[in-house]
Amino acid sequence: MSGRAIILPTPSDPFLVLYWYKNFNTYRDYVDKLYLVLNTPSTEAPKMLFKLLKDDPKVKVMIYDRLLDHGNAINEALANTIEEYVGLIEDDAYVVNPKAIDDAFTWLESGKREIVGSKRGSCSDEILEKAKRVWGIDYRGYGDQGCNFWPCFFFTKTAHLKATDRNFNARRWEIGESLYSLGVAESIIHGDTFVNTSLQLQSLFDQSQIEYMPQGHANPLDIQHYEKREGIFNGKMDWLHIGSLSSGFCGLLRNQRGVDLARRKNPHAVEQHELPNKPTNEFEEWEYERRVQIWLTAYEENKDNIDADFGKDYLYALENVIMQFRLSKKRIRIRREIYKQFFNL
Repeated sequence: MSGRAIILPTPSDPFLVLYWYKNFNTYRDYVDKLYLVLNTPSTEAPKMLFKLLKDDPKVKVMIYDRLLDHGNAINEALANTIEEYVGLIEDDAYVVNPKAIDDAFTWLESGKREIVGSKRGSCSDEILEKAKRVWGIDYRGYGDQGCNFWPCFFFTKTAHLKATDRNFNARRWEIGESLYSLGVAESIIHGDTFVNTSLQLQSLFDQSQIEYMPQGHANPLDIQHYEKREGIFNGKMDWLHIGSLSSGFCGLLRNQRGVDLARRKNPHAVEQHELPNKPTNEFEEWEYERRVQIWLTAYEENKDNIDADFGKDYLYALENVIMQFRLSKKRIRIRREIYKQFFNL
Protein backbone atom coordinates (compact mmCIF):
# COMPACT_ATOMS: atom_id res chain seq x y z
CA MET A 1 0.00 0.00 0.00
CA SER A 2 1.22 3.49 -0.81
CA GLY A 3 -0.14 6.92 -1.50
CA ARG A 4 -1.55 9.97 0.22
CA ALA A 5 -5.19 10.59 1.01
CA ILE A 6 -7.19 13.54 2.30
CA ILE A 7 -10.51 13.05 4.12
CA LEU A 8 -13.05 15.89 4.00
CA PRO A 9 -16.37 15.45 5.85
CA THR A 10 -18.86 18.21 5.04
CA PRO A 11 -22.57 19.02 5.45
CA SER A 12 -22.40 19.92 1.76
CA ASP A 13 -22.94 23.66 1.40
CA PRO A 14 -22.31 23.66 -2.38
CA PHE A 15 -20.81 27.16 -2.47
CA LEU A 16 -18.48 26.44 0.43
CA VAL A 17 -17.41 23.04 -0.91
CA LEU A 18 -16.58 24.47 -4.34
CA TYR A 19 -14.65 27.31 -2.71
CA TRP A 20 -12.72 24.72 -0.70
CA TYR A 21 -12.19 22.61 -3.82
CA LYS A 22 -10.65 25.58 -5.62
CA ASN A 23 -8.13 25.80 -2.80
CA PHE A 24 -7.60 22.02 -2.91
CA ASN A 25 -6.52 22.38 -6.53
CA THR A 26 -3.55 24.49 -5.39
CA TYR A 27 -2.07 21.44 -3.62
CA ARG A 28 -3.70 18.52 -5.43
CA ASP A 29 -0.36 17.48 -6.97
CA TYR A 30 0.76 16.44 -3.48
CA VAL A 31 -2.30 14.24 -2.89
CA ASP A 32 -3.37 10.96 -4.53
CA LYS A 33 -6.98 10.79 -3.35
CA LEU A 34 -9.62 13.02 -1.82
CA TYR A 35 -12.43 11.26 0.06
CA LEU A 36 -15.29 13.74 0.05
CA VAL A 37 -17.96 12.73 2.59
CA LEU A 38 -21.18 14.60 1.73
CA ASN A 39 -23.49 14.07 4.71
CA THR A 40 -26.58 16.26 4.63
CA PRO A 41 -30.38 16.32 4.72
CA SER A 42 -30.27 18.25 1.43
CA THR A 43 -31.59 16.36 -1.58
CA GLU A 44 -30.13 18.80 -4.11
CA ALA A 45 -26.66 19.82 -2.86
CA PRO A 46 -25.04 16.37 -3.28
CA LYS A 47 -26.40 16.13 -6.83
CA MET A 48 -24.95 19.53 -7.72
CA LEU A 49 -21.57 18.68 -6.25
CA PHE A 50 -21.42 15.16 -7.69
CA LYS A 51 -22.15 16.51 -11.15
CA LEU A 52 -19.30 19.02 -10.87
CA LEU A 53 -16.74 16.71 -9.24
CA LYS A 54 -17.48 13.21 -10.53
CA ASP A 55 -15.01 13.44 -13.42
CA ASP A 56 -12.06 14.33 -11.19
CA PRO A 57 -10.05 11.07 -10.92
CA LYS A 58 -8.62 12.12 -7.58
CA VAL A 59 -12.00 12.59 -5.92
CA LYS A 60 -14.16 9.83 -4.43
CA VAL A 61 -17.57 11.28 -3.55
CA MET A 62 -19.42 9.52 -0.73
CA ILE A 63 -23.05 10.60 -0.15
CA TYR A 64 -25.15 10.16 3.00
CA ASP A 65 -28.71 11.51 3.15
CA ARG A 66 -28.39 12.73 6.73
CA LEU A 67 -26.02 14.66 8.94
CA LEU A 68 -23.41 12.42 10.54
CA ASP A 69 -21.43 13.17 13.65
CA HIS A 70 -18.10 14.53 12.44
CA GLY A 71 -16.26 11.54 13.87
CA ASN A 72 -18.60 9.07 12.18
CA ALA A 73 -18.06 10.82 8.86
CA ILE A 74 -14.30 10.44 9.29
CA ASN A 75 -14.76 6.76 10.03
CA GLU A 76 -16.91 6.21 6.93
CA ALA A 77 -14.14 7.62 4.75
CA LEU A 78 -11.44 5.77 6.65
CA ALA A 79 -13.18 2.47 5.93
CA ASN A 80 -12.64 3.18 2.21
CA THR A 81 -9.13 4.60 2.46
CA ILE A 82 -6.50 2.38 0.85
CA GLU A 83 -3.64 4.89 0.79
CA GLU A 84 -0.82 4.46 3.30
CA TYR A 85 -0.98 7.99 4.64
CA VAL A 86 -4.00 10.13 5.43
CA GLY A 87 -4.74 13.75 6.28
CA LEU A 88 -7.89 15.14 7.89
CA ILE A 89 -9.14 18.56 6.77
CA GLU A 90 -12.40 20.48 7.23
CA ASP A 91 -14.42 22.52 4.73
CA ASP A 92 -13.53 25.77 6.48
CA ALA A 93 -9.77 25.20 6.26
CA TYR A 94 -7.58 26.57 3.48
CA VAL A 95 -3.97 26.05 2.52
CA VAL A 96 -1.86 29.19 2.05
CA ASN A 97 1.42 27.41 1.23
CA PRO A 98 0.68 24.34 -0.94
CA LYS A 99 4.15 22.90 -0.27
CA ALA A 100 3.17 22.54 3.41
CA ILE A 101 0.89 19.61 2.49
CA ASP A 102 3.81 17.88 0.77
CA ASP A 103 6.02 18.62 3.78
CA ALA A 104 3.51 17.09 6.19
CA PHE A 105 3.31 13.84 4.25
CA THR A 106 7.08 13.81 3.72
CA TRP A 107 7.63 13.90 7.50
CA LEU A 108 5.66 10.66 7.71
CA GLU A 109 7.18 8.99 4.66
CA SER A 110 10.69 9.69 5.93
CA GLY A 111 9.95 7.80 9.14
CA LYS A 112 11.04 10.79 11.20
CA ARG A 113 7.53 11.45 12.47
CA GLU A 114 4.43 9.32 13.07
CA ILE A 115 2.05 12.27 13.43
CA VAL A 116 1.87 15.83 12.11
CA GLY A 117 -0.84 17.86 13.80
CA SER A 118 -1.93 20.87 15.82
CA LYS A 119 -2.36 21.05 19.57
CA ARG A 120 -5.87 21.36 20.94
CA GLY A 121 -7.48 21.40 24.38
CA SER A 122 -11.27 20.93 24.18
CA CYS A 123 -11.42 18.53 27.09
CA SER A 124 -11.80 18.44 30.87
CA ASP A 125 -8.95 19.90 32.92
CA GLU A 126 -8.19 16.50 34.45
CA ILE A 127 -7.04 15.21 31.07
CA LEU A 128 -4.86 18.28 30.47
CA GLU A 129 -3.21 18.02 33.88
CA LYS A 130 -2.53 14.30 33.58
CA ALA A 131 -1.12 14.72 30.06
CA LYS A 132 1.14 17.56 31.12
CA ARG A 133 2.53 15.44 33.94
CA VAL A 134 2.83 12.09 32.12
CA TRP A 135 3.75 13.16 28.59
CA GLY A 136 5.48 16.44 29.42
CA ILE A 137 3.56 18.44 26.83
CA ASP A 138 4.27 22.16 26.89
CA TYR A 139 1.08 24.24 26.76
CA ARG A 140 2.79 27.59 26.32
CA GLY A 141 2.60 29.60 23.10
CA TYR A 142 0.14 31.34 20.80
CA GLY A 143 -3.19 29.79 19.93
CA ASP A 144 -4.92 26.68 21.19
CA GLN A 145 -2.79 24.46 23.40
CA GLY A 146 -3.35 20.99 24.80
CA CYS A 147 -2.60 17.30 24.56
CA ASN A 148 -5.13 16.62 21.80
CA PHE A 149 -5.09 17.17 18.06
CA TRP A 150 -7.40 19.17 15.84
CA PRO A 151 -9.14 16.82 13.35
CA CYS A 152 -8.03 19.36 10.76
CA PHE A 153 -4.58 19.56 9.18
CA PHE A 154 -3.85 16.27 10.93
CA PHE A 155 -1.64 13.71 9.17
CA THR A 156 -0.60 10.17 10.08
CA LYS A 157 -0.41 6.63 8.75
CA THR A 158 -3.80 5.24 7.81
CA ALA A 159 -2.96 2.13 9.83
CA HIS A 160 -2.50 4.21 12.98
CA LEU A 161 -6.05 5.58 12.78
CA LYS A 162 -7.47 2.18 11.91
CA ALA A 163 -5.71 0.67 14.94
CA THR A 164 -7.62 2.91 17.37
CA ASP A 165 -11.11 2.06 18.61
CA ARG A 166 -12.27 4.32 15.72
CA ASN A 167 -14.55 6.32 17.96
CA PHE A 168 -13.59 9.73 16.61
CA ASN A 169 -16.62 11.45 18.15
CA ALA A 170 -16.87 13.45 21.35
CA ARG A 171 -17.16 11.18 24.37
CA ARG A 172 -17.55 11.01 28.13
CA TRP A 173 -15.48 9.00 30.60
CA GLU A 174 -16.98 7.69 33.81
CA ILE A 175 -14.98 7.43 37.03
CA GLY A 176 -12.54 4.53 36.76
CA GLU A 177 -12.58 4.32 32.96
CA SER A 178 -9.24 4.03 31.20
CA LEU A 179 -7.53 7.12 29.83
CA TYR A 180 -4.99 4.87 28.15
CA SER A 181 -1.44 5.62 29.35
CA LEU A 182 -2.73 8.50 31.49
CA GLY A 183 -4.30 6.08 33.98
CA VAL A 184 -7.99 6.19 34.84
CA ALA A 185 -10.56 8.95 35.16
CA GLU A 186 -10.88 10.22 38.72
CA SER A 187 -14.05 12.18 37.92
CA ILE A 188 -16.61 12.33 35.14
CA ILE A 189 -14.77 13.98 32.25
CA HIS A 190 -15.47 14.93 28.65
CA GLY A 191 -13.62 15.38 25.39
CA ASP A 192 -14.67 16.99 22.11
CA THR A 193 -14.39 15.40 18.66
CA PHE A 194 -11.11 13.51 18.16
CA VAL A 195 -10.02 13.82 21.81
CA ASN A 196 -10.56 10.11 22.43
CA THR A 197 -8.44 9.28 19.37
CA SER A 198 -5.78 11.82 20.31
CA LEU A 199 -5.27 10.23 23.72
CA GLN A 200 -4.88 6.80 22.14
CA LEU A 201 -2.30 8.08 19.67
CA GLN A 202 -0.42 10.09 22.28
CA SER A 203 -0.20 6.88 24.33
CA LEU A 204 1.52 5.09 21.44
CA PHE A 205 4.22 7.56 20.46
CA ASP A 206 6.94 9.59 22.11
CA GLN A 207 6.74 13.36 21.73
CA SER A 208 9.81 13.24 19.47
CA GLN A 209 7.70 11.30 16.95
CA ILE A 210 5.14 14.10 16.69
CA GLU A 211 5.57 17.26 14.62
CA TYR A 212 3.40 20.03 16.01
CA MET A 213 2.25 22.69 13.58
CA PRO A 214 0.16 25.80 14.34
CA GLN A 215 -3.50 25.40 13.37
CA GLY A 216 -3.77 29.00 12.17
CA HIS A 217 -7.25 29.47 13.59
CA ALA A 218 -9.09 32.67 12.68
CA ASN A 219 -10.47 34.97 15.34
CA PRO A 220 -13.17 37.65 15.77
CA LEU A 221 -10.29 40.07 16.36
CA ASP A 222 -8.80 39.43 12.91
CA ILE A 223 -8.99 43.09 11.85
CA GLN A 224 -7.03 44.19 14.91
CA HIS A 225 -4.57 41.31 14.48
CA TYR A 226 -4.05 42.26 10.83
CA GLU A 227 -3.20 45.84 11.77
CA LYS A 228 -0.59 44.58 14.26
CA ARG A 229 0.60 41.71 12.03
CA GLU A 230 0.01 39.21 14.81
CA GLY A 231 -2.02 36.03 15.22
CA ILE A 232 -2.70 34.42 11.86
CA PHE A 233 -1.23 37.51 10.18
CA ASN A 234 2.31 36.97 11.51
CA GLY A 235 3.49 35.81 8.07
CA LYS A 236 4.28 32.29 9.28
CA MET A 237 1.00 30.46 8.64
CA ASP A 238 1.05 27.71 6.02
CA TRP A 239 -2.66 27.10 6.38
CA LEU A 240 -5.73 28.73 7.83
CA HIS A 241 -8.71 27.32 9.73
CA ILE A 242 -11.67 29.71 9.67
CA GLY A 243 -13.87 27.67 12.01
CA SER A 244 -17.63 27.34 12.59
CA LEU A 245 -18.72 27.65 8.95
CA SER A 246 -20.79 24.47 9.28
CA SER A 247 -23.26 26.56 11.30
CA GLY A 248 -24.64 28.01 8.07
CA PHE A 249 -26.05 25.56 5.54
CA CYS A 250 -28.01 23.42 8.02
CA GLY A 251 -28.76 26.20 10.47
CA LEU A 252 -28.34 29.96 10.15
CA LEU A 253 -28.76 30.32 6.40
CA ARG A 254 -32.54 30.31 5.83
CA ASN A 255 -34.71 31.16 2.85
CA GLN A 256 -37.79 33.39 2.79
CA ARG A 257 -39.91 30.52 4.14
CA GLY A 258 -37.67 30.49 7.21
CA VAL A 259 -36.25 27.06 6.32
CA ASP A 260 -32.52 26.34 6.42
CA LEU A 261 -31.07 25.86 2.95
CA ALA A 262 -30.26 22.19 3.46
CA ARG A 263 -34.00 21.49 3.87
CA ARG A 264 -35.46 24.04 1.47
CA LYS A 265 -36.92 21.28 -0.75
CA ASN A 266 -38.49 19.48 2.20
CA PRO A 267 -42.21 20.42 2.38
CA HIS A 268 -42.33 19.28 6.02
CA ALA A 269 -39.37 21.38 7.18
CA VAL A 270 -40.07 23.56 10.20
CA GLU A 271 -40.15 27.28 9.43
CA GLN A 272 -38.21 29.55 11.77
CA HIS A 273 -38.01 33.17 10.67
CA GLU A 274 -36.25 34.40 13.82
CA LEU A 275 -32.63 33.28 13.70
CA PRO A 276 -31.23 31.59 16.81
CA ASN A 277 -28.16 32.61 18.80
CA LYS A 278 -28.28 36.31 18.02
CA PRO A 279 -25.17 38.19 19.14
CA THR A 280 -25.44 39.97 22.48
CA ASN A 281 -22.27 42.04 22.28
CA GLU A 282 -19.80 43.48 19.78
CA PHE A 283 -17.39 40.56 20.07
CA GLU A 284 -20.13 38.11 19.05
CA GLU A 285 -21.06 40.39 16.14
CA TRP A 286 -17.46 40.21 14.93
CA GLU A 287 -17.63 36.43 15.18
CA TYR A 288 -20.61 36.27 12.82
CA GLU A 289 -19.07 38.83 10.47
CA ARG A 290 -16.04 36.55 10.30
CA ARG A 291 -18.23 33.70 9.06
CA VAL A 292 -20.40 35.77 6.71
CA GLN A 293 -17.40 37.15 4.86
CA ILE A 294 -16.33 33.64 3.79
CA TRP A 295 -19.87 32.54 2.89
CA LEU A 296 -20.24 35.69 0.79
CA THR A 297 -16.90 35.15 -0.96
CA ALA A 298 -17.76 31.51 -1.64
CA TYR A 299 -21.11 32.58 -3.11
CA GLU A 300 -19.65 35.24 -5.39
CA GLU A 301 -16.90 32.99 -6.70
CA ASN A 302 -19.24 30.10 -7.55
CA LYS A 303 -22.64 31.64 -8.33
CA ASP A 304 -22.26 30.77 -12.02
CA ASN A 305 -21.69 27.08 -11.20
CA ILE A 306 -24.73 26.56 -8.96
CA ASP A 307 -28.46 26.47 -9.76
CA ALA A 308 -29.71 30.07 -10.00
CA ASP A 309 -32.76 29.47 -7.80
CA PHE A 310 -30.59 27.99 -5.07
CA GLY A 311 -28.17 30.89 -5.43
CA LYS A 312 -31.01 33.39 -5.03
CA ASP A 313 -32.01 31.77 -1.74
CA TYR A 314 -28.37 31.67 -0.60
CA LEU A 315 -27.87 35.39 -1.17
CA TYR A 316 -31.17 36.17 0.57
CA ALA A 317 -30.07 34.04 3.53
CA LEU A 318 -26.76 35.91 3.84
CA GLU A 319 -28.48 39.29 3.72
CA ASN A 320 -31.00 38.05 6.30
CA VAL A 321 -28.23 37.13 8.74
CA ILE A 322 -26.62 40.54 8.25
CA MET A 323 -29.94 42.29 8.85
CA GLN A 324 -31.23 40.25 11.81
CA PHE A 325 -27.85 40.22 13.57
CA ARG A 326 -27.23 43.89 12.72
CA LEU A 327 -23.80 43.14 11.30
CA SER A 328 -21.55 45.77 9.75
CA LYS A 329 -21.28 45.49 5.98
CA LYS A 330 -18.27 47.77 6.16
CA ARG A 331 -16.40 45.44 8.52
CA ILE A 332 -17.39 42.43 6.40
CA ARG A 333 -15.93 44.19 3.36
CA ILE A 334 -12.74 45.05 5.25
CA ARG A 335 -12.36 41.42 6.35
CA ARG A 336 -12.78 40.20 2.79
CA GLU A 337 -10.17 42.65 1.54
CA ILE A 338 -7.76 41.57 4.28
CA TYR A 339 -8.12 37.87 3.49
CA LYS A 340 -7.74 38.49 -0.22
CA GLN A 341 -4.66 40.64 0.26
CA PHE A 342 -2.90 38.57 2.90
CA PHE A 343 -3.90 34.99 2.03
CA ASN A 344 -5.15 35.31 -1.57
CA LEU A 345 -8.48 33.85 -0.46
